[in-house]
Amino acid sequence: TTNGLWGRGPIQVAKDNIGLGLAAEKFGAKFFKKGGNLKSVIETPGHLGDKEFREWKARWEEFYTGEMGDHVTPVLEYGMSYKALGIPPEAAQFLQTREFSITDVSRWFNLPPHMLHDLTRSTFSNIEHQDIQMVKYSLRPIVKRQENELESKLLLPKERGKLVIRYNMDALLRGDLASVTAHIKEMVLTGVYNPDEGRALLNKNPRPGGSEYYTPANIVGKNNNQSNGDK
Repeated sequence: TTNGLWGRGPIQVAKDNIGLGLAAEKFGAKFFKKGGNLKSVIETPGHLGDKEFREWKARWEEFYTGEMGDHVTPVLEYGMSYKALGIPPEAAQFLQTREFSITDVSRWFNLPPHMLHDLTRSTFSNIEHQDIQMVKYSLRPIVKRQENELESKLLLPKERGKLVIRYNMDALLRGDLASVTAHIKEMVLTGVYNPDEGRALLNKNPRPGGSEYYTPANIVGKNNNQSNGDK
């Protein structure tokens, strides 16, 4: 916001950065459409008369313009010489500009670059943590604001403090199957989840007896010893 009242979206704030990426994309499209040729001029050592110029121009347009002209080597007449005016893409860092545009957009929208299909710095070992960071630092603040707004608009005054509205983001925070399975196993064996709750996390149906909670043997033994001592 610039006045404390009206907010500005990322596109409004970052229009110059986004515009740079769009300009680079348009430049690339035009550059390759012209067969990779830069803007140029043809110089002559002397003056061409109107007749010579029209004849030369007609031959040039016939043989060297259009799609077919991109694959024909021009023959310069009247001592003409070719002079490029534009900057080569490598000198203008065309590829680097396009890559940095992705980083810019991901920065403005608070997204990890791999969510925009830029896997330059992503590996199998860090991409899972980048996903978790996206949920924690990108989605969670937005979700929290929505939860507060929904509670203020949908809950009656007497319901507030007793009922809450929460988005379930557990699925977005899941790791690979081995990690998820190990976590569920640990929670079930320690009695935090019952087997049916663990199965529900894997989208499995309940099973007979699955609603019972397990109690670890070391805790059972300790409780029994305490009970015997009390007696």
